[in-house]
Amino acid sequence: MFGDDATRCSNGLTAQTFREATPEERVVYRRWLRGAIVLYGVLFLTSGVLAVVSYSGAGLTQISKLSAHPTAVSRIAN
Repeated sequence: MFGDDATRCSNGLTAQTFREATPEERVVYRRWLRGAIVLYGVLFLTSGVLAVVSYSGAGLTQISKLSAHPTAVSRIAN
């Protein structure tokens, strides 16, 4: 099933092999390429959002610890 096609494409796609490819093979290549770009784009954006959230969350925690000073208050009436 995959014998000849797998060995023919093992060296990657060049301009010549792209021109020689059937329209169906071109569609498959374009879908694969689009999927790879979307996958890595989503991974990149996710890692960026996680980095920003974790950095900004750490900054807010530090600020709140510095500004919150608990004081002891006696609730017993004299």
